[in-house]
Amino acid sequence: AERELDEILRYYEEQREGLGIDFLTAVAQAIERARRLPQAGTQIAGLSKRSEVRRYFLLRFPYKLVAIVRTSELVIVAVARQGRHADYWRSRLAKVRT
Repeated sequence: AERELDEILRYYEEQREGLGIDFLTAVAQAIERARRLPQAGTQIAGLSKRSEVRRYFLLRFPYKLVAIVRTSELVIVAVARQGRHADYWRSRLAKVRT
């Protein structure tokens, strides 16, 4: 997810100076919302028996965070563009204990 974030950030910054920072701010806000209100994200059914996998949409940008929600932590699995190859990140769940 970090590599995705870096690539997207770089792309937006190349489009317009400051837009990358705006994107990073939107990501930080989505993470904060997810930490405060984990149930606010849409649960993605059928992926894990032990943890919830949820998606949190970014404000102003066509991206979502896909996260594993646990009692004491939030694991960001992907920063994914909405609609394009929407499930590419599913293989990452096996790498993170769910």
